[in-house]
Parts: sequence; structure tokens; C-alpha cells
Amino acid sequence: MTTTTAVGTSGSAAPGTPEATHGPAPATPSVDTLLAWAAQHSDPAIQRAGTAARDALATLTSRHHADSRLAHLDARAAQLEAELAKVNGARAELRPARARRGTARDHDPARVRAWAAQAGLDVPDRGRIPASVLTAWRARTGPAA
Repeated sequence: MTTTTAVGTSGSAAPGTPEATHGPAPATPSVDTLLAWAAQHSDPAIQRAGTAARDALATLTSRHHADSRLAHLDARAAQLEAELAKVNGARAELRPARARRGTARDHDPARVRAWAAQAGLDVPDRGRIPASVLTAWRARTGPAA
């Protein structure tokens, strides 16, 4: 059951409250004060609890610093990515169109494959037509047929 403290106008606790019978609650000590108290305590369990608390605080502090730095780096990375996107867009606008690689075909692959099949030559259904087949087709039909 929770008891609330009623304070009168004089600043003293109201009669019947825990503060009136036990005095005001002591101020909560700082973390450093508690850790020092635990380190000097005669009870080994309190000493271990103090050591565990000190270790936990060190871990939390380290992680807090790392998370803060990561948040800063993530924000900076987002700024740089936006800037890079603008630069790449400007570069793309200024560059000439890329020329198509390779040379234009002087043959229709479907026609060459059909001719090769009729001529009894081995040619794959897909992919590059062997040079020997193209040479034979050109010799038979001419280069622009």
C-alpha cells in the first residue's frame, strides 16, 4: 500500500504519516557515492553488487558513446549520399551518350539458324552462332542477305 505525504503549511509532515514518525526520507545518494560505499562495505555481497553495477555502468557509458557517434555518422552519410546523388546526376547530364558496343550485324540470326538447319550444319538454338556457320552462310547467300 502506498502512503502519500501530506505537508502542512509549516513544512512539517502531517501527523500519522511515515515521515512524521520516521523523519524525512534521506536524499538519494549519487551513483558515485553508492559505488564508493559498496566498495568499502564489509558485506561481500554488497561489494560484488557494487562491482557489477560499476561494470554495468561502464558498459552502458561505452555503448551510449558508440550509439551517439553512430547516429552522427549515419546523419553525415545521408548528407554525403544526397550530395553524391546530385553530383552523379549533373555528371550524367554532361556526359555524351555512350556508343553501342560491338559492330552492327550483317545477318539475321533466325535466318542463319534456319539456313544452317536446312544445310545440315550444327548450330545452337540460342547464343552465338559459330564463325564457321556464318562464313558458310555468307559464302552461299552473300553478306547482306
